[in-house]
Amino acid sequence: MAATAVIVFGAFAYSAGVELFWWLFLYMLVVMPAGVPFVWWLNRRSLRRLFRAFEEMRLRIRYAGFFASVGYLLVFDNGLSFGLDPQSNALRFIAFFSPGGAILQPTLEQAKAWGSRIRGTSAAGSITSKKGNPEAQEQLERFRVRFGARWYVLVSREVRMNRLAPGEPMWRVGAVFFNPRWQEHARDIADELDPLARFLEEARTRYLPPGSSPA
Repeated sequence: MAATAVIVFGAFAYSAGVELFWWLFLYMLVVMPAGVPFVWWLNRRSLRRLFRAFEEMRLRIRYAGFFASVGYLLVFDNGLSFGLDPQSNALRFIAFFSPGGAILQPTLEQAKAWGSRIRGTSAAGSITSKKGNPEAQEQLERFRVRFGARWYVLVSREVRMNRLAPGEPMWRVGAVFFNPRWQEHARDIADELDPLARFLEEARTRYLPPGSSPA
């Protein structure tokens, strides 16, 4: 399944002109010529939906890739990273902030590394439908409905000053939405990318300010 994802997403990303390790796509075609047609046929319905969803967002995509450890990963033109775990259908939107508070524009590799970093960071709080700032919950609920998601969670982490390398983000704020049929809302997701980025920026200072959690 992972090989299929690499092949399919490699084809999409290369044809769309976004940066990706497309040589891996060619490698898989050479190494697995017999297995590719069968797997493609077996998964053609879900793959069509995936293609259509990414096509809806294509104009906003700056980088795209697939990693076995994190699943599909996109970086949009406003700096937001979008992660999709094919197993859980959890949509992860993350904004990375510089020490000065500006949203950074990561590369694909940076988004992967920064988004999964735990060592040297500390939790700065979280918001769900059951706990947290009511204003933030109201805005998250609006995104949830627009995306057709079942639930959401907003989380923030802060990098400790003594572990911060030049060029790295000091904070990351992520909104996670669970939606097994997210492809049907791809256009809505694309339309909400800028409002979501502004919300995550506001959340960092207003709803989940640094030092708001003892963790």
